[in-house]
Amino acid sequence: GSVDDVYFKQMDLLILAVQSVSKQHGDKVIILFQKGRYLRVQFTDGSSGENSIGEFYFTPNDTTVQFRIGSLSKSSLGF
Repeated sequence: GSVDDVYFKQMDLLILAVQSVSKQHGDKVIILFQKGRYLRVQFTDGSSGENSIGEFYFTPNDTTVQFRIGSLSKSSLGF
């Protein structure tokens, strides 16, 4: 298989964790894109309705998961 095969189990666990924590907080999460070591999701805050994008990346040959989250507020989209 490909080099990214080793990340399949870890990616499944990450997705489960993101979904579980979001549900516990009353938030929604949608998986927008997932390939190999990369995952992009959209979070919707359950109380404010604010949307954010989260990106997660498994660093090669390391145990680190890099991530960043950014708001998709109307002002950030130029409206």
